Amino acid sequence: MKKVIVTGANGFIGSRFVKYLSEESIEVLAIVKNNKENVDSIAGLFGVHIIYCDMSEYDTLPQKISNYRVDIDVFYHFAWAGVFDEERSNYQVQLNNMFCSCKAFLAASNLRIQKFIYITSIHEYGVLKQFMEGTNKINSLQLYGVGKLTAHLMLSCLASDSKTCFFPVVITNVYAANDLCQCVINKTIQKLLTGNTAEFTHGRQLCDFIYLDDVIKGIKEVGLKGIAGHNYYLGSCQIMPLYKYLERLKQIVNPDAIMEYGKIPFPGTSLTYSEFDIHQLYIDTGFKTEVLFEEGIKKIVEWMKNNH
Repeated sequence: MKKVIVTGANGFIGSRFVKYLSEESIEVLAIVKNNKENVDSIAGLFGVHIIYCDMSEYDTLPQKISNYRVDIDVFYHFAWAGVFDEERSNYQVQLNNMFCSCKAFLAASNLRIQKFIYITSIHEYGVLKQFMEGTNKINSLQLYGVGKLTAHLMLSCLASDSKTCFFPVVITNVYAANDLCQCVINKTIQKLLTGNTAEFTHGRQLCDFIYLDDVIKGIKEVGLKGIAGHNYYLGSCQIMPLYKYLERLKQIVNPDAIMEYGKIPFPGTSLTYSEFDIHQLYIDTGFKTEVLFEEGIKKIVEWMKNNH
């Protein structure tokens, strides 16, 4: 793998991925929304070319990268608007994400790129499970997951008529020493560093947390060794109830803290993880995680103490 395209190149995972590829001497066409975006994290990196292109204009990518379009090996699609806050439940934003993801795939196909990697979320499985159970519990807060699932299915259809192979990568719960990370792990660490009490849901829902450094390595491996037709689950495979993760976190950050479970309603669906083939990525690529949960927690604690 010598040259790749990465959309959402200045985002939470995308920016760290671009930096990692640069360190591996892989040339990157880093696609960023516009010149008003913050690109400090990727500007000036070796072999990285920043290309400004809004998601709605992905069909023009072949023209925008005309000076670099030869011998692109992989198209990594991270870009997705409305991941946080109220836009997560904005149907127009999520519809546009689906439409633009299709444009991205067609651009990859037009460029005759062999592999298209779609970075999706475990939230699509929660939505699908609720729908199949027929419980009518799906609400507007899950439009993000609906959008991810729908785009996944649409891209699968487009790939059936293309020579570009489609590789969906389902990412589970990511935690990292990063301002952009808004997961429960980071929020809990911040609470326990500044106080002795934290409130949670019942905490019985199964979770699988993976550190960002392992995520980017796993995504790269799919581009290198992934097999067409396989869906890839990317997690640590240490599946356990949320409260067990939080109790391990507590022992590192603030052993005297009071963890109040059941204080916050749990609106989602608890996955059993039988929905995933959690070993397929390892079987096909040999990938395995390197950062232990406790090690990741210590990295975040140190970073928060030095940056906040």
